[in-house]
Amino acid sequence: MVDNRAWHEKAWIEMGRRRGHSITAEFYQRRLHSRINGGIIRELFGGLADEEFVRRFAEDKETVYRDLYAPHVIVCAGADAGAVETFRALAERGGA
Repeated sequence: MVDNRAWHEKAWIEMGRRRGHSITAEFYQRRLHSRINGGIIRELFGGLADEEFVRRFAEDKETVYRDLYAPHVIVCAGADAGAVETFRALAERGGA
């Protein structure tokens, strides 16, 4: 388990910037933190957020989050080498 809240916050702030919404750290903490992507997107975009919009926006947000967080991922000592390689292979194929 990891504390990755700061990177999700940064990703939401970046996605807001890309879509013309001013998302601040305070707004993230008060309104978005610990909610699922679909609910957040529907709150931000209201009637504009049909299922396809929600799906694509959520995918884009997760891509931003992964790009921000990737430099901070470390493999813990004692981690099963087979599991690590499996996750790497999945990531390379876009499955993780």
